[in-house]
Amino acid sequence: MENTPHALFSKAAEAGASDVHLAVGSPIMFRIDGELQVQTKQVVTAAGAESFVKAVLGETKYKELKDKREVDASFETKDGTRLRINCHYERDHIGLVARVIPTEIPSMEDIGLTGTIEQLCNLEEGLVLFTGPTGEGKSTSLAAILKHIRETRAVNIVTLEDPIEFVFPAGDGIIRQREYGSDFLSFPDAMKHVLRQDPDIVMVGEMRDPETVGAALTLAETGHLI
Repeated sequence: MENTPHALFSKAAEAGASDVHLAVGSPIMFRIDGELQVQTKQVVTAAGAESFVKAVLGETKYKELKDKREVDASFETKDGTRLRINCHYERDHIGLVARVIPTEIPSMEDIGLTGTIEQLCNLEEGLVLFTGPTGEGKSTSLAAILKHIRETRAVNIVTLEDPIEFVFPAGDGIIRQREYGSDFLSFPDAMKHVLRQDPDIVMVGEMRDPETVGAALTLAETGHLI
């Protein structure tokens, strides 16, 4: 495969693509304006897919993929384009889907989060659940909310994410972004230890099991905003 991850993902961002699809036996495709569009004349080979995914994941994450058959990750190109990556196996071949993350974190007003949502940003404790279908903007909305909170309140925010999508630049207030697999190894354990990090707000990116849900409830009961 001639496309390197940096070149291909930068091309996707320049084309306004929301997603990049790589599957053995098919050409590389971008999703642009909701439609899949073919980007290469040649189809992806098994060797090409494996080489590409190795370059995206690095040794540690690639080993995890081989062991678990599916892994989530993040990737940043040389020009600053960030992507959320899912690598997996399909018919015993490696496949990849990458979501292009906007470089700028929108304001709440930009995406229509006003009224009740804006009032939630003033809460000092409790549990707020942000749910919705895949691809409907949950990550973007959460990033806008955290941006608003940091701009309006002097707080210490800790995020537990899998993977980190939007990266917050330095500014007023503190946002400590931690990524599963590299910064912590278990959501329940990280949520137990986060109490020693003097948090005002803890953003948990995923709640996939009863232990994580239970840990979130415990944090909320101790007077934190989750």
